[in-house]
Amino acid sequence: MMTGRPVETHPEPFGDDLACLLAEFDWGNARCRRLGAQRLLLDLEEETNNATPPRNRRRIARKLRRSIPVLRRTEDAKRGFIDARLALNRNGGPTLGLDVIQDECGLTPFERTVLLLGCLAAAGEEYAGALDQIGSRTFFGGALCVETCWNYAEMSAGDRLESLPMFLPSGSLVRNGLVECCRPTVTPASLPSTTLEVTPQAFARLTGIVEFEAINSGELWPGQEMS
Repeated sequence: MMTGRPVETHPEPFGDDLACLLAEFDWGNARCRRLGAQRLLLDLEEETNNATPPRNRRRIARKLRRSIPVLRRTEDAKRGFIDARLALNRNGGPTLGLDVIQDECGLTPFERTVLLLGCLAAAGEEYAGALDQIGSRTFFGGALCVETCWNYAEMSAGDRLESLPMFLPSGSLVRNGLVECCRPTVTPASLPSTTLEVTPQAFARLTGIVEFEAINSGELWPGQEMS
């Protein structure tokens, strides 16, 4: 029988930005596993022209129904422990770049999530690949798309429509130089597939990796302009 890592019961504040981000990545992977299982179950229950024999579909669906509550408990436990640690940081512990940016720019919880997912994309396929469970073709050259952020946040249709202005040039993420839309947006209908990237300067503040502060988004390398 496989055993997981020992459950931590005494939260301590995060020592630095990277420690916080890695914990958020771990929770994000747990969340994606649960969301992916829910999506697969829904597909099995709704798809009548599936190549999988009905008996096998029913067996898989029963297994998923048993596993989803377990995945949810794991996800909630990780979230609760992270929030307890964040509370300690906000009450005298080391200040975290993500909290500072959220306060300075007046970001909503969803906009905070977008920044976290942008950092996840920069961590490579081992981490970012978890998002493949909640949307197909979500990554384009390491970038993230708006619809994947919606799926991750489990947003309703109304919430999705209300969030659209967040990704315009007037939105806090773009206006404050935190995120760039990597594909021109012409109509509201094109926004869900618009790709997003955290800017080098925002990444430096979120991770504490200061080398990125000197890199402009329009440069391949410092001093070398893109053609």
